[in-house]
Amino acid sequence: VATDDVTIEVTPEVTPLFTQIDAICVDDVAPFLPSASNNGVTGTWSPSLINTSVAGISTYTFTPDPSQCALITTMDIEIQDLPAITITNNTGSTELTCTLIDISLTASGGDSYSWDGGLGNSSNANISSPGTYTVTGYSVIGCESSAQIIITEDNTVDVIVNLAENEICSGEDAMISVSSTNATSFDWTIIENGA
Repeated sequence: VATDDVTIEVTPEVTPLFTQIDAICVDDVAPFLPSASNNGVTGTWSPSLINTSVAGISTYTFTPDPSQCALITTMDIEIQDLPAITITNNTGSTELTCTLIDISLTASGGDSYSWDGGLGNSSNANISSPGTYTVTGYSVIGCESSAQIIITEDNTVDVIVNLAENEICSGEDAMISVSSTNATSFDWTIIENGA
């Protein structure tokens, strides 16, 4: 009886290692999933492309090519929705008038903000002239969306200018003080369509 030795090498299975893909904003261009792991395992992904059209967390599965002692692995990738930016104001009105000479706007829905026209990067902006005002809001990872508000001006309000050159809106209660060193009484005349 003869004997012989057979050597059998058992190679441990390798877990493919990948750098985690950070969260991506909805509809942003997604990076490609790598065809090889950081530790040299080649294979294919399912699904093969990252879908950024819908917010949520999706699982992508990596299957190593045949004849590699490697395990199937997965990666969860988050797609974040865009912030829902809104603008409110302290008056509830979007019209500047003789008595409403400024409006304070407040943006909400983001983690940080940027107003067009040099109005700053806080959530609040003070407006004293008519126009279209735009704010862009950002999430923590930089997803962005914008909101606009149109501020108009009421140019139809009649304005009375008294002798002290103070403007008084038509219909507004006001007191005008007069004095004279050589008169004891006064007669007032209202002039239509005049000053």
